[in-house]
Amino acid sequence: MPLLPLLAALAGLGLGAAVARMLLRARHAADRAVVDERLRAAERQAAELREAVRERDARVEDLRAEGARLQSVLAAAQARGDEERRAWA
Repeated sequence: MPLLPLLAALAGLGLGAAVARMLLRARHAADRAVVDERLRAAERQAAELREAVRERDARVEDLRAEGARLQSVLAAAQARGDEERRAWA
């Protein structure tokens, strides 16, 4: 029900101001509850995103370590190949 006609009807009974305050408080509480729920949802999403970033960063570090290991293996294989070529020369 629209607020103004209700207030006008209640004003005729002399209850308009008190009821208006009550309705405004109720609406404010409802609005606050919606805002609080949206804030909690945003905080949950932010926490999930932070965790995803941590997992991605850990994976990146693992891949960097694996890349360094493979470079070391490649360098060792190239050194062996160079030694074998010199031995055959």
